[in-house]
Amino acid sequence: LQHNFSTDKCFNVIRQDFPLNPWQNEWERWHTIFNGGDVDADIIPIINSYEIISIKSCFPSSALDNRGSSADTLDPTTKSIYNYKWHWRNIIRKMALHPANFFIIWTNAPLVAGQTNNNSAILSDSFCHWAKDTLAQGLDAVFGKFPLNVYVFDFFHKLTGADGKLPLKYATSNADSHPNSAATLLVDSVLVKEVLDAATVYETNGSLPVELTSFTAMQSLSGVE
Repeated sequence: LQHNFSTDKCFNVIRQDFPLNPWQNEWERWHTIFNGGDVDADIIPIINSYEIISIKSCFPSSALDNRGSSADTLDPTTKSIYNYKWHWRNIIRKMALHPANFFIIWTNAPLVAGQTNNNSAILSDSFCHWAKDTLAQGLDAVFGKFPLNVYVFDFFHKLTGADGKLPLKYATSNADSHPNSAATLLVDSVLVKEVLDAATVYETNGSLPVELTSFTAMQSLSGVE
């Protein structure tokens, strides 16, 4: 097969705690990492070692402040929709430069009501809709055609209610937005199926999705506070 994602080996999921030093994985840091500008987090060895790579941010990314403007890029840490779109476009452009890899990028992890407000929840909901329904569909006027070797996993909308907040039944508590076992049970099988189907489409160069029985490896670049 074209990208060597399928072998006679079992499908392995390998957790990689990255980036460390510091333990922070907000979108602005991923932007810097993929640009090669973070001396404490060199992603190239990971890209060279694993065919399929999944990255995510943690729930602090859902604490958006406003929609923002182009001036926000002067401070990459500003949590605005404008900056988040800027980060994602740059991250995914870098991913597209590695066609031998398949990348999965997750939308935000939602916040429980006790750790957010209506404005932030609506902003995060809006950004995640843009990521999945506009950018990933090749409909973003700035980015254009979406690369075939990148898949957007809409984690945010797998769990949120209509208010853009993490329901308490899926949270550790109203003061802790870490997803609980019920959330994991809801999302994990969906994640595996979506990722395998999407990678298979890329592996077979655009054919219809088929069930995949094996993968070499999947690198999970997770960041759990």
